[in-house]
Amino acid sequence: MKKLNLLLGTLLATAALSHAVDSYSDVVGYSKVTVPFGTRAVVPGFVKAAVFTGAGLVTSQSVVASGLTANALRPTTFGDRPNYPTHYLEITSGSYEGYSFDVSGNTATSVTVSGLPSALNGTTINYVLRPHLTLGDIESSNLPDGNVILNIFNNPDVAAVTYLYDSAGTWYDGNGANIMNHTVIYPGTGVSLNNSSGSFAINFTGVVKSTK
Repeated sequence: MKKLNLLLGTLLATAALSHAVDSYSDVVGYSKVTVPFGTRAVVPGFVKAAVFTGAGLVTSQSVVASGLTANALRPTTFGDRPNYPTHYLEITSGSYEGYSFDVSGNTATSVTVSGLPSALNGTTINYVLRPHLTLGDIESSNLPDGNVILNIFNNPDVAAVTYLYDSAGTWYDGNGANIMNHTVIYPGTGVSLNNSSGSFAINFTGVVKSTK
């Protein structure tokens, strides 16, 4: 009996230790895209690390959260150029898994978004909050100054929006007047790079998206 108890105790201790050291983290990815002279279509395949992961009750367009800094997720504000959201909420389970919604504001304990389906009102959803990928996040060390035009196809119902690369990681609107580094490239969105210089490469890095 003593041997059996000793064996059982050893197994329980091993199981507890194994459980105690389990840990999980986001999978980070890397890809290198070569852009020859001419046009190259690209879909940035990574996302940014989450600022919140959990579950929350939906009330209209607001969702319960925790540990946030009030107003830290609000959209950009400029007087001379378009504003864009800085963060988005993505549902991570259920029938709406993979759907994402722009954040319009937040408190320390809730986040307000745009476009949540009315069917979710009063339910608890699993979700993640992430910063948006923007033009300013594109690795620019190899971009030839003044020779790259980028078109974003965020909305298939309208024409692509054009941006011009100048230098030092700076993107301008199509008229070359306003800095547009804060422009959002939505998850799964395609862009085209029009290159009038020699071939160059862009490195894309980030978190591998695991939801739909």
